[in-house]
Amino acid sequence: MKKFLSAAAVLILLCVPRVGDAYEPHITKRVLKSNGLTVVIQEMPNNPMVSVYVLVKAGSATEDKFLGTGLSHFLEHMLFKGTEKRGVGQIPAEIQAVGGSLNASTSMDFTIYTINVPYTEFETGLDVVTDMVLNSVLDPEEVAKEREVVFNEMRLINDRPQRRLTRMVYETMFTVHPYYHPIIGYKDLLAQISRDEMWEYYKSRYFINNMVLAIAGNVKAEEIMPMIEEKLKDYPRKPYLVRNLPQEPDQVAPRRVEEYFETDVTRLTVAYPSVRMLNHDVYALDVLAQVLGEGESSRLYKDLFKDRTLVSWISAGNYTPVDKGVFDITATLEDEDNVEEVIEGIRDHIARIKAKGITADELAKAQTQVLSDFIFGNQTTQRVAWFMAYDEAFTGDPAFTANYVKGIEDVTTADIKRVANEYLKPQTESICILRPNSSRPEKSATQSDAVLQQIHREVLPNGITLLTLENPQFEVVTVRMNIRGGVNEEPEELSGLSNIMATAWAKETKSRSAQALAELKDSRGISLSGSSGRTSNGVYVDCLSRDWDLCLDLLRDVTFNPTFPQKEIDLQRQNLLVHLKQRDKEIFRLSNFHLKQNLFSRNPIRLDGAGTPESLPRITRDDVTAFYRKILTPRDMVISVFGDIDAEAVTEKIRKDFGKMEGGEYMPAMTELAPPAGEKRINLNLEKEQAIVQFGFRAVGFMHPDYYKIDVMTSILGSSFSGRLFTKVRNVYGKAYTLGGNVSATMDAGYIYFYVITDAESLEDVEKLVREELQRMKDEVVPEGELEDIKHYLKGDNASSLQTVSQQNSRSNLNELYGLGYDYHTRYDEFVDAVTQEDVQAMARQYLDFDNMVSVFVRPAKDKE
Repeated sequence: MKKFLSAAAVLILLCVPRVGDAYEPHITKRVLKSNGLTVVIQEMPNNPMVSVYVLVKAGSATEDKFLGTGLSHFLEHMLFKGTEKRGVGQIPAEIQAVGGSLNASTSMDFTIYTINVPYTEFETGLDVVTDMVLNSVLDPEEVAKEREVVFNEMRLINDRPQRRLTRMVYETMFTVHPYYHPIIGYKDLLAQISRDEMWEYYKSRYFINNMVLAIAGNVKAEEIMPMIEEKLKDYPRKPYLVRNLPQEPDQVAPRRVEEYFETDVTRLTVAYPSVRMLNHDVYALDVLAQVLGEGESSRLYKDLFKDRTLVSWISAGNYTPVDKGVFDITATLEDEDNVEEVIEGIRDHIARIKAKGITADELAKAQTQVLSDFIFGNQTTQRVAWFMAYDEAFTGDPAFTANYVKGIEDVTTADIKRVANEYLKPQTESICILRPNSSRPEKSATQSDAVLQQIHREVLPNGITLLTLENPQFEVVTVRMNIRGGVNEEPEELSGLSNIMATAWAKETKSRSAQALAELKDSRGISLSGSSGRTSNGVYVDCLSRDWDLCLDLLRDVTFNPTFPQKEIDLQRQNLLVHLKQRDKEIFRLSNFHLKQNLFSRNPIRLDGAGTPESLPRITRDDVTAFYRKILTPRDMVISVFGDIDAEAVTEKIRKDFGKMEGGEYMPAMTELAPPAGEKRINLNLEKEQAIVQFGFRAVGFMHPDYYKIDVMTSILGSSFSGRLFTKVRNVYGKAYTLGGNVSATMDAGYIYFYVITDAESLEDVEKLVREELQRMKDEVVPEGELEDIKHYLKGDNASSLQTVSQQNSRSNLNELYGLGYDYHTRYDEFVDAVTQEDVQAMARQYLDFDNMVSVFVRPAKDKE
């Protein structure tokens, strides 16, 4: 079957109604008499959206004389490039203008074009999607441009080890069938395709009776069918295509292929030839894949991942396209020495099922997973439209997926045993292994590189990532435990919740009173605290190396057994209220707070982590404990232990103390940015003799490719003692006491700020001088010498921030938590060195937008405007 089963749907419902009772789709199917177009419609009256999809029966396997060129995929790109009545860029612009989205994808058997719009804009969606698939002009200049885009996509795919492993599987299992060839094609063949050849292929495949139009959403079939017929009736029917592809012969001997690749882990797949979509055994094979490797209670996951920790990930699937497909089991291994043991483990579990079958409970669980995924999935118009289009195109039944679930319900344990013996045979086994590239030359290591090469990374069976580093230079141990959470995840009406939770977290546990914990820390020189950041919370422990075991005991106790005493909550609440009062009396903090408040209207970056005077009194102990339980999940946890340690002993203790931790994966929220609100000037007064002006601009998060370019650009302007603002505003004109600038960022948002502390009489002059310098950055290319100087400054500053074991630990831990990799910060020099003079000017032009700049002026109270 199409691989749509969710590995997350693992809840077993003991009394489940048959799918016919739970969900019975009402699908209208019409074939236009005028030209043979097939239209399928499912009414979803309570949904605010409508999805209008067109599936074309043309994919990489059906390219005939163009086989291997990737022409189906190339053509998919080109259909966004304009039609007879819509120019380049108009198609996406028109859909986005009505609040919709559009996309497309190419597979081996078909290409599908997807438009999702509010249901009130159905006519727009229909008009755009049918126009783009039926009336493309394939402009020669755009063909040349888009070919380069596809070449770049090829490079991206070629850099991904998992994609390479997938290609190895298909290249090994298919020797005759066109599934052997990559969907995107081969570069040398694609380079030869002319615009005329593309036009020939377009006209030979993209005709009305070779398409399925699928519509799902808040529409009425009887109302929209006349509109569809009227709009499309004049497109002529063409001779029908007969699918006549060479079929793969039976595999009679096992196959094994190994390659090396630029990857840190070993990947392997054990695969067997499967069946086509319309084979009745698809149901039993899909259940077999569920039992073997879908979900945390599946046989392979439990044995090879949880119990024996031979793999860091394992999964099974049964991919059944139009022709015969692939039954595969894929795993990743941290230790390539485990390859043969993993393969034998997979074979052993298959052999057990062949001999003894599966239990009734396993069968019921797999059936429930399918039913759950089906019912939950059918809440979205996108999924309903996609499956209707696919099902109609290749089974002739737009409700095939619903019937598929009924077929799953009819599978018996005897069926599972039978298909295991029939299809998973030793002589049909194909093994593909992708190992780390051991032959690549080693670069000359710096001292920090040498340290990082000693970091060991392990993923526990429950998903916790553990980093260890043996560094005996100093007799200290630093421990960091971070999880995704922080200010970004707290409800705005409870702003300050993350801070209060983090502070109270490490104050008392069920086995250690606040007083006993405080005395223990003081007597051993241990530092123990909770942490609250923008996107994370954590527990930090530092100690002398002789107390490493106690240090980890405290980490376990605080992590799992906090009491969050009311007294500590109340104390931190008062501390934060005092903090807010102090902020409002400090000229820089006050102005920067108002800068963020006016640059952003929705993103949490605008909030003060200390909360507000209104939110803090609302926070209860129940709120604190609920927030703690919400974010404490193993799959979002990174533990790192650096220092004078025995890494094996530490790892063993962490496995014991944290290995049984349970919990699902917590998905942190990513907040969309509202559009900039135009230029703003904020005027404030404070009982101070000084005045300040801050200028702010929207920027990007620290994971964005522009971040380091912006970092260089802002440093040229705002770095202390050498930046352009310092030189001009202070040294030349003497208009400032203190000034500077920087970029501040979280994962998904950031802002640039420049500030000058001066006297009230100089504010207007300072504003003029700063604007002139910002404009000069836009107008003139920065001199090469100035750029190189700031690069040296930034790299030195970065190195200075990584001197201690504690600093290295914190940075490595958070980088791993954010998905960047524990050694990401070691590439800082590389990122900075890559910034060019042209990059700096481009960043200034793009982000120093005066039309959306926020300026905050704080004057002495006696100088109120």
